[in-house]
Amino acid sequence: VSHAFHSPLMDPVLDEFAAALPAFPDAGSEGGPQIPVVSTLLGREATLRELRSAAHWVDHVRAPVRFHEAVERARAAGADVFLEVGPGPTLAGLTKDAFAAEGVDALVVASSRRGRGPAEGLAGALAALHVRGASVDWAALTGTRPPVDLPTYAFQHQRYWLDFLAGAAPADVASAGLSAPDHPLLGAAVDHPGTGETVFTGLWSLRTHGWLADHAVFGSAVVPATAYLDLALTAGRYTGCPVVGELSLEVPLVLPDEGDVQVRVVVGAADGTGHRSLDVYARPAGDGAEAGGWTRHALGGLAPEPAPAGRDGSAHPLSAWPPAGAERLAFDGLYDSLADHGFDYGPAFRGLREVWRRGEDLFALATLPEAAAEGGFALHPALTDTVLHAVVVGGVITVTGEQGWMPFSWSGASLTGRPGGPTVRVRLTPAGEAAVSLTVADEQGRETARVDALTFRPATAEQVRAARGGPEHPLYALEWREVPAAPRDTAAAPWAVLGSEDGQAARLAAAGRGAAALHTSPGGLPADAEAPAHLVFCLDDHTPAGEDLLDAVGAAGERVLGLLQAFLADERLAATTLVVLTRRALATAPGEDVESLPGASVWGLVRSAQTEHPGRFRLVDTDDAEASWAGLPGALLLPDEQLAVRDGAYLVPRVAPAPPAERRLEPPSDGAHRLGIPQRGTLENLTWVPCPEVEAPLESGQVRIAVQAAGLNFRDVTIALGLIDRTDFDAGLGSEGSGVVLETAPDVTAFRPGDRVTGIFPGAFGRVAVADHRLLVPVPDGWNHAEAASVPSTFLTAYYALFHVMRLRKGQRVLIHAAAGGVGTAAVQLARYAGAEVYATASPAKWPALRAQGLDDAHLASSRDLDFVQKFLDSTGGRGVDVVLNSLAHTFVDASLQLLPEGGDFIEMGKTDIRDPGQVAAAHPGVRYQAFDLYGSAGPDALQEMFREVMALFADGRIRLGPVSVRHVRDARSAFREMSQGRHTGKLVLELGDGFGGGTVLVTGGTGGVGSLVARHLAAEHGVRSLVLASRRGPAAEGVPELVAELEAAGAAVRVVACDVSDRDAVAALLAGMPAGYPLTAVVHAAGALADGTFASLTADGLRQVLGAKAGGAVHLHELTRDHTLSAFLAFSALAGTLGTAGQANYA
Repeated sequence: VSHAFHSPLMDPVLDEFAAALPAFPDAGSEGGPQIPVVSTLLGREATLRELRSAAHWVDHVRAPVRFHEAVERARAAGADVFLEVGPGPTLAGLTKDAFAAEGVDALVVASSRRGRGPAEGLAGALAALHVRGASVDWAALTGTRPPVDLPTYAFQHQRYWLDFLAGAAPADVASAGLSAPDHPLLGAAVDHPGTGETVFTGLWSLRTHGWLADHAVFGSAVVPATAYLDLALTAGRYTGCPVVGELSLEVPLVLPDEGDVQVRVVVGAADGTGHRSLDVYARPAGDGAEAGGWTRHALGGLAPEPAPAGRDGSAHPLSAWPPAGAERLAFDGLYDSLADHGFDYGPAFRGLREVWRRGEDLFALATLPEAAAEGGFALHPALTDTVLHAVVVGGVITVTGEQGWMPFSWSGASLTGRPGGPTVRVRLTPAGEAAVSLTVADEQGRETARVDALTFRPATAEQVRAARGGPEHPLYALEWREVPAAPRDTAAAPWAVLGSEDGQAARLAAAGRGAAALHTSPGGLPADAEAPAHLVFCLDDHTPAGEDLLDAVGAAGERVLGLLQAFLADERLAATTLVVLTRRALATAPGEDVESLPGASVWGLVRSAQTEHPGRFRLVDTDDAEASWAGLPGALLLPDEQLAVRDGAYLVPRVAPAPPAERRLEPPSDGAHRLGIPQRGTLENLTWVPCPEVEAPLESGQVRIAVQAAGLNFRDVTIALGLIDRTDFDAGLGSEGSGVVLETAPDVTAFRPGDRVTGIFPGAFGRVAVADHRLLVPVPDGWNHAEAASVPSTFLTAYYALFHVMRLRKGQRVLIHAAAGGVGTAAVQLARYAGAEVYATASPAKWPALRAQGLDDAHLASSRDLDFVQKFLDSTGGRGVDVVLNSLAHTFVDASLQLLPEGGDFIEMGKTDIRDPGQVAAAHPGVRYQAFDLYGSAGPDALQEMFREVMALFADGRIRLGPVSVRHVRDARSAFREMSQGRHTGKLVLELGDGFGGGTVLVTGGTGGVGSLVARHLAAEHGVRSLVLASRRGPAAEGVPELVAELEAAGAAVRVVACDVSDRDAVAALLAGMPAGYPLTAVVHAAGALADGTFASLTADGLRQVLGAKAGGAVHLHELTRDHTLSAFLAFSALAGTLGTAGQANYA
């Protein structure tokens, strides 16, 4: 420094300084001045005598000061506004730091700022004081004001009232039972007691958050990607998951010029490892907002690992500025150039001050304008976005034409120190193609945040225009949303039940409050009895077991049709509502099975009846949970005409815009490629990588396979996210699959080209792979490739754990965590086969899948919390379990160990929380802890033997295939993300077949309106070269010659065939006649028949006629193509079945 105040270096000038001081008047008494003065030399209020003493001011030059004590004393005296008068903001910065550390709410301003003229700095400081309520003598600032000429007209009729800005003033959210997150973009937070979710809400607009208007991209105010990062970090701190594991943008959020936008940040319940999902939604606010659907703009996941502590500024590479050995880069004209390419940033996003380069690293210094300097952010979006402009200066990305680059995905982001002031230093290090890692520090070089990888993606004007205007023809989906139960004091109206005395109706009547007698039909009601408010019909009591599927669907429709028509004709029941109760006829969540197809058809029928006869009919679907049956009477108290009850919760259907599809990974058309991740850390880096080695000559014992399907495992996800290292076995992502043998080594005799095989082999996420023949088995007859690919890892892992790592014995109690996943469902089957008593944890939404395997509620607990410990101790009389098969982490491991007695076994299958067996034994005497990895623990010969044993169990019917969810490899990113967030049930499988274009596609109803439209799309967009169009009239249908000519012009060979798909024999003949050389690879069922009429006029024959074409055709096609390897089976349903079109109850 130029003057070393408060040090011995000032000694030579002290005498001269003392002589220069004026003569002070006599101090008089020891009292203080009228206006208290807190001395930074003393750390307290100074007396008049001290202030009038020359020695006091000389000591001020030489001695250390007690600045912090002085500030604290001023605060204690009631000061909450601090103004620094001087040439720079040094003391203001120190004061802010002190207050931030202690959470003090005080205003600190400086009369001058670096980079501003004295007048501008003083005016800004006075404005801040004025807003805080200080009295400012404006006349002293502005001086004498000159007169101005008045206009020649009296009024211009412009309005200058300051309107109340919605969202500008914080509402009293506490009075509504909500929490205040203390964040400028989030107004409230609420925890859902049933699901464990936390929802943050906000209301954004350019009026309330004017700095957002400065982020103008292609003519629109687009919310910067850095805002989503700040929201994620804030939500993470609030929910105890401070690390943003991954965050990706889906659709830009364009803020309108007028009006507000409602924002919801939804943090999912913690899974077994403590991780949470995160989604950011938005929709326009105002009148009619409830009708507007939510659009998801970002999604990701939060991790519970604590953020690493920030390093001390002195040791941090950003503590020295400018960075040592770095070259300063010029960026004159940067913002003019960006504006020319559509990125017209305003002042809030133009704070880049310096950019330096050292090797591959870039260093940036940026300052946030005071107008945008709102407090409360984790990382201020404008400041963080600004420092990222250094990647343009440093040439990491290039902006050309109407295409620029914007931040797209973040991974491994965390706060490592207290948020700094309005100036930051950042180091940016290359982390792959169009990607950087970030280290963020404050103005003094103290680290505040880190980001492992930020990936940029091209952004075009068209993308922003589409986001601004919304889709021209949005895709909608049916969602089931939970609603609260009716208030307890709601009066229960009288109701009666229709059904058998030994069926579901009796069970319902026993659960009901105010239920009347049980009746077998409406005619069974006594003539003099008061009509009930609700009459409940239990469909299950009228559906015989073992009936042919089509016969059961038709019979259920006829029974319900007759019942509803009789009900409408009975004048005694004019004020009664008929409730049709079904069981498992709906899928209310992804992965949920529909067990009752007759019930599903009845829902379509009754929905149309509801449209024609409003208020007369209601539909309720339930699962098998005791809580649901106990809650059915409460369902009658709700106003909704359609309702599902799952685990005691009430769900209602809502039609909402479907979330946009992710970018797809289209496989390359040239050369051998497989799915890989060149830069681990974010799923956005999944891409196709060359693998020429799969085309090399085969070595001894090898088999070359055309992969058709590959199993996705959590191990793949952890490798992609960089949570574990690659293993020797891993020659790329994917370790199991199913396909067709292309070639074998000369010494391989067990297989030959054309055989269908499944097994374990590296690099399975590619069209071609090479396998060790010992790790392959033939695909059983009746299995498709997706089913075959679901078996190797799941069943071999569970088999090895239960029968090799330990020797599971009959009668032992085993706890299987995450039992609804692929390995979990396999382990449940194998443990039950061995005669063990199985206890399981899973998300409650997935319990139906476990109940289907024979587990009752006493043996089920949630994997979202630690309540399973007490529940299973109670269930076992305090004995706990003998074996824990674990895939959870952290506190779930500790809790599970409490359930094991001496001699118990803890088998660890997880990858992220491996314990030391000795430490476990010391803390839990007698408990054996063993972690294993299938591929690292068992050699090829052992795996071959186990594989044969598992397949023998399938052949004997001792075990069966578990639930399988199939995604095409093009959608690998979303499949990986689905697995990482635990949203799937059973096994996730990626299809790698050639898709529509690899063979013949059969389109039923192919000459009709929908069918012909699909055929044109398949030929033009999917390159299908062989089409078979089937319809009742076939070539005689109107417009066939023109349709065929159009499809042939698109490059497709077309056959038009007459076939009534309601006739099973005709469908079999159709399938037998597929073109030679083009096997059937896909089926599109678009056939249908209409016989419209009002509900009252509908007959059983009319019902059967329409069901035969749509439902009958679907069943025949499904059953007769079981042995075909299909890449797609698409059945068109009817909007009438969802919305209930009047006059089309049979079609619905």
